[in-house]
Amino acid sequence: MSMLRIQSHERLGPLDVTVHRPGGEDIDFALSSGHTEHSIDVEDGLYAVVARRPNGEQLRQTVTVAGETVQVRLGEQVPPTPNEFMAAETERGQIRPAPTYKARIGLSPGILLAGAAGRGLANAVSASLSAGALAGGGVLASLGSAGNFEAVLAEGIESLATRTRQRTLRLRLWRLGDRRWAPLETSADWRANRSADFFKMRLEPDRQTRAVGLIDGRGLGPIVMVPPFNRPVEVSFIADGVLARSVDRNAVPGGQRTPVALVHVEPPAAADMLAALAASGTPRAGELWEQTASQLAGSRPDDAIEMLLGKFQQPAEALLAAHFLVRFMPQRLPTAWAENLARALPDAADGPVLAAWSWINNPPAAASGEAINDAVDRWIGEALRRPAVLFARTRALLFDALDLCREDTATRGRAEQLPYRRAGAAAGGFECYWGGAPASPGRPVRVSGGEALAELAFDRGAFLS
Repeated sequence: MSMLRIQSHERLGPLDVTVHRPGGEDIDFALSSGHTEHSIDVEDGLYAVVARRPNGEQLRQTVTVAGETVQVRLGEQVPPTPNEFMAAETERGQIRPAPTYKARIGLSPGILLAGAAGRGLANAVSASLSAGALAGGGVLASLGSAGNFEAVLAEGIESLATRTRQRTLRLRLWRLGDRRWAPLETSADWRANRSADFFKMRLEPDRQTRAVGLIDGRGLGPIVMVPPFNRPVEVSFIADGVLARSVDRNAVPGGQRTPVALVHVEPPAAADMLAALAASGTPRAGELWEQTASQLAGSRPDDAIEMLLGKFQQPAEALLAAHFLVRFMPQRLPTAWAENLARALPDAADGPVLAAWSWINNPPAAASGEAINDAVDRWIGEALRRPAVLFARTRALLFDALDLCREDTATRGRAEQLPYRRAGAAAGGFECYWGGAPASPGRPVRVSGGEALAELAFDRGAFLS
């Protein structure tokens, strides 16, 4: 017998790995930031190792085993990034370099979003071109039928870029407290990096919820909610997504959100869970939970939620972990713990929404049908009274839960939620939508230039100094 050792590293994020062996059954397992190496005993022969990322991208390697230990290093399959400050996003498979349209219009080589995000951007560009009547049918027809969506996306972006004028984007920051949003004109807890393709803002920890936006002269732009994690959070606005502008999700195939930003959170376990929540398929959730929950909470996986909720010291991390359980293992989130989440962040709707879904998926054993209906209606009603949603999945769960509420709650909720749904954008799992300010989805809000943290020139689909 020989040994095949598959190695990852924590910067690659969660991977669903299959080892295909000749004449035998496939071997499946998960790797993540909490489990970066897996060894198996194998017979000599030719093996194929396929590691699937949450966004659908794959890392592949073929090796020959012959009487010795053979190592497969999956990190070697990840291409280098041309922007050093976007290394983490490249390693996690969110972006990858590609020689595209920007080299032809005098700007730096473009970066394509990988996997499902790239396809989402292609659909948004198609909708934007259609709404603006900027294409004579060739681009739109190609976007609907071509297998190589990357080349078609490049053509569509170039069509948009060459028809737009330079404009100024204002970087704005808001903080939420006592159920009110307040703009911040100065802040010492952030710094930024920029290339033609990305504008990255790094925010240091803050006990309160924040929102960051890039607002244009019309008073409209993408706004990203920033939950109060205990570690720094990085929000990277995508030039191509900003170029596509606000697209009504009703006009996009499948109601997809337009990707306008990427987010990077610490520690790696939190990033793993966030990636899994946004996965286009179903990852090996049980293994991923066992590998990452203890990292996130500093305790055993079975005690993770209790530890995170203990003194409300990590409310954002607790919400993220609870979201993971509600999606993949709802029976492991007790209702009492879920209801405690609602008190952790009193301005955020995420806790009440998760409490409602815990009653739907895992109600107390003695609860009657009427008690369950009352609890769902009560928690969704509380969620509708709160001014912020932190995670994109919360917004989707809130909208779905309205079908299970009483008619008056459902009617009011749909009217309030519809603007957020139609103006929704994608920001790596954080709640994001186009607007002029938090709580103004789809509506421009004009402000003076003095209320901005910084100003950024945006020309032909590129961020300039």
